[in-house]
Amino acid sequence: MVKVQQLAELDETIMFIQSANDPARQLAIHNMWNERLNGCQRDVEVWMRVLSIRWLVIKPLADIPTYLKLSSICRQQQRTTLAEMTLSEVCRGTSLPFDTGVLPTAADEFLYTALGLVRPDQPTGTPTNPHVCYALLKHMWFCDFQNEALVGMKGFIETFNSQIDTLPEIADGTHSGENLNMLLSKAYLKYGDWVLQKQGLSVSTVSKVLHNLKRATVLNPKSYKAWHSWAVMNFQVVVWSNHAMQKRKSTTRALYLPGDKEVEQADGQSHLLSAVNGFIRSIALGGQNSLQDILRLLTLWFLHGGDPDVNSAMHEGFSAISIDTWLQVVPQLIARIEHHSIPIRLALHELLSRVAKEHPQALVYSLAVSCKSQNHKRQAAAEQILNRMRQHSGKLVEQALLVSAELIRVAILWHEQWHEG
Repeated sequence: MVKVQQLAELDETIMFIQSANDPARQLAIHNMWNERLNGCQRDVEVWMRVLSIRWLVIKPLADIPTYLKLSSICRQQQRTTLAEMTLSEVCRGTSLPFDTGVLPTAADEFLYTALGLVRPDQPTGTPTNPHVCYALLKHMWFCDFQNEALVGMKGFIETFNSQIDTLPEIADGTHSGENLNMLLSKAYLKYGDWVLQKQGLSVSTVSKVLHNLKRATVLNPKSYKAWHSWAVMNFQVVVWSNHAMQKRKSTTRALYLPGDKEVEQADGQSHLLSAVNGFIRSIALGGQNSLQDILRLLTLWFLHGGDPDVNSAMHEGFSAISIDTWLQVVPQLIARIEHHSIPIRLALHELLSRVAKEHPQALVYSLAVSCKSQNHKRQAAAEQILNRMRQHSGKLVEQALLVSAELIRVAILWHEQWHEG
């Protein structure tokens, strides 16, 4: 299949050369090649074979995003040398626009010898493309230059934050304001992740990591990864704070100074609301691919849903999240229909009623089984939801109850019924 694609692109390469006076035609062919390549298997050998044809007319510097993807695939498949060679094709002869003087000799040799960058004190180099800078820093982290990558990523963020309004827009749009915002969002996200990996979860790192993750969501509000990371980090802080509070309570009350307990609770409440709102945004953006986020959101809801702010946030989330998304966790929702907290129970019944209105077949059997429960509260809650379903799906409810009763009837033999009687 790859060979067929190579032959087809060889013909298109001839067309590309013949269209030297028609830039629009060349751009259309280039875009077609990129769409075709994105549909290929993310394998180094496949990509190298495909790119070997178009390399005849399009050099790496004219197709930077494609070669950065290739270097990323090389890293994922542990082809470090090939990743470095690919990066050197798009950065050789350029200079990083932020200071690298703090880097030690090993990192200097990697940057200026292996990759061919020009040292900042030499005026011959042109500024490196921001996307290439970001890829270089990720490759440095991968190659165990982690301290240097952290320093470099911090410099990258500071430099391009100040230049975001002054960078010129070029043909491929890599310097446009919107694209640079997305890149800076990725940089903040990666920097926060690296700090957490390097220093671990502690009081000193929480604020720094959360600041970077929050900036990532501000710069790119439509990024699932940004909202997911922001929510997960706040979730971890809530769990960590709860464990710390429980530990302090189990030791002695004397550990609390006047006002400490109130400050700690207020701080925990802030992280709790941030986690809930973050998961709602990530689930709305991730759709069917956010099961873990939904389960974490349910955990927070069932533990803290009695809080008015959390309850209000959940009600807003019901409108933001697609009804179809909740189908993944219908068993978890029905398992809590008799929750002891009244606000949580009412909100849960409202959510199940919304789901039942769109997808009654997904709930009717589970609710019919719950109606036979020995737990009277659970039985009453299931009957209440079924009564709401009867308003729009009455025939389906009656048929499901009939099937359930008949299955129970045929499953119990007469002598077993007599014995129970």
